[in-house]
Amino acid sequence: MADQKTSDTEFDDYLKGESALSDLYHQSETDGPGKDIDNAILSAARKEVKQTSSGSSGKIYRWYVPLALAASLIIAVFAIRIIPLDNSLNPDQVAENGQQASTGQHVGSGKAAPDVMLEKINELVVSGNRDEAQQEIDLFVELFPDYKIDFSKYPALKELSIK
Repeated sequence: MADQKTSDTEFDDYLKGESALSDLYHQSETDGPGKDIDNAILSAARKEVKQTSSGSSGKIYRWYVPLALAASLIIAVFAIRIIPLDNSLNPDQVAENGQQASTGQHVGSGKAAPDVMLEKINELVVSGNRDEAQQEIDLFVELFPDYKIDFSKYPALKELSIK
């Protein structure tokens, strides 16, 4: 216990600045660069900042982003307007309930429900448009390969060759 009391008093003396170790710290020189070096570094940094912000590179960068956005927009508009749509790959439209598909329009689309498509194909067969109905059933099978067709609900579809 006596050792602990001695070390505590030494520590208290150190904290007050009255120990031999505190005296040694106060005698040493301060570490770090002098004020002349600090001022030289700071003035060089200020000079560099002034040159980059007032130079020509700042003006170019200010116009770079808006110019790039405008160029991208123009390219996108031209790409949409110039590239023709290939109607043989994409169905023309989805026939909605109560609408008849006119000639050249595909009844089916990946967005249409299978039952809506089958109902329209069934109507095509009943109205005598077998060739168009065959094209549509082929498209239907391509879009929904695992769909089981209920022939009791769509009896006219029995006349078509379903692959």
